[in-house]
Amino acid sequence: MSDALEVLDQVGKWKEAGKGVAVATVIVTWGSSPRPVGSQLGVDDAGNMVGSVSGGCIEGAVALTLHDRVRVEDLPSSYEDSVDLD
Repeated sequence: MSDALEVLDQVGKWKEAGKGVAVATVIVTWGSSPRPVGSQLGVDDAGNMVGSVSGGCIEGAVALTLHDRVRVEDLPSSYEDSVDLD
């Protein structure tokens, strides 16, 4: 099963179980990005995660943002993160 299908499958299971869920999708990359466009991260309202959009501090920031937005039902929404190249 592809990474994207694994994420959507698990998120669907969480949703069927009555959990709040959110999915982040990489839409633009540059340079030596660790994950390609289309990579996804799913989060439920308990903070469980599936998939990956980056790694390191960006992954944690995206997961926290998704979790916070699921809890306050602030979806759909967009989130942009960037790396300081200096």
